[in-house]
Amino acid sequence: MGWEIFVSKGIIELQLQVELIYFSNQIERYKVSGGSNAIVLQTDYPLQIKTTKNKGKVKWKLIEGSIDDAALLMRIMHELERIVKGKM
Repeated sequence: MGWEIFVSKGIIELQLQVELIYFSNQIERYKVSGGSNAIVLQTDYPLQIKTTKNKGKVKWKLIEGSIDDAALLMRIMHELERIVKGKM
């Protein structure tokens, strides 16, 4: 399962490929790639929708790879969260 997202980096619009690489009833992992770079992000969204205690407090974690621009990482996670919440 894969799709594209568009995220701005300054005046440049980045086109990134996203692929769901793992899912369970507790976590999901997404591979985000662009060019020759790739990162893997993990979210606990599946667990959060099952518990009422932490609803809306989705946590993201960078599992593989590195990214120097923290603001870009936040924009990527925000876009992924928007898509993930829309599919549930």
